[in-house]
Amino acid sequence: MSKNTLFILLSLFLTAGFFACQNDNNETEEVEVSLPLPPNNQIAPPAELDTIFKPINGVVRGFDWSATAGDIQAKETASPVEEADESKKVFTIDLNENEFADITYQFQGDSLASIQLDIYPADEAAAQRYAGNLKSFFNVKYKKRSELWEGSENGKIFTVFLTEKNSDAGPFVTVIWERESE
Repeated sequence: MSKNTLFILLSLFLTAGFFACQNDNNETEEVEVSLPLPPNNQIAPPAELDTIFKPINGVVRGFDWSATAGDIQAKETASPVEEADESKKVFTIDLNENEFADITYQFQGDSLASIQLDIYPADEAAAQRYAGNLKSFFNVKYKKRSELWEGSENGKIFTVFLTEKNSDAGPFVTVIWERESE
C-alpha cells in the first residue's frame, strides 16, 4: 500500500470514528441555578442614625417592597412633606436642631419600587460623618462594598446606593434603595 492510500484510509477511519462518537442528542439542557439571596441583616443602626432607621425590620423603617402608598401613609411616623400624587410619598425627620432628613417612597403600580433618603447635615464634616456611619452600617447589614450594596427582603432583591454631595444649599448625603425588576 502506498502512503497516500494509508493516509486516505486513516483519514476515513478517524472521520467515521469522530461521527460515531458524537451524541445524536444535540439538545441543550438548561440548569436552573439557585444562588443565595444577598443579606439584609436586622442590626441596630449607629446611635446617630437611630431616628432614621427605626424600626429596623423590613428594608427601611419597617417597610418592605409589598408596602402600598396607603400602608406607608398610615404607618410612617415622620412628618408628611408633600402630597404630589399616589406614585410618591415624601416625609421629613428632624435629626437635631440643625439637621434633618427627607424620605421619599416611590411606587410602581401598587407596590413600593424605591426609597430615597436625603440627609441634610449642618456642615461638610457632619456629611462625611453621616456617610462614614452609613457605609459602616451597610457593610454589616448587607454584603461589604464601597458605595453600592445588595440586599433582599422576603425574596425580593434590591440595591442600595450611597452618595455624598455638595450643592449651593450645602452638603447632603443620599441613600437610594431600589427594588430589582421582576
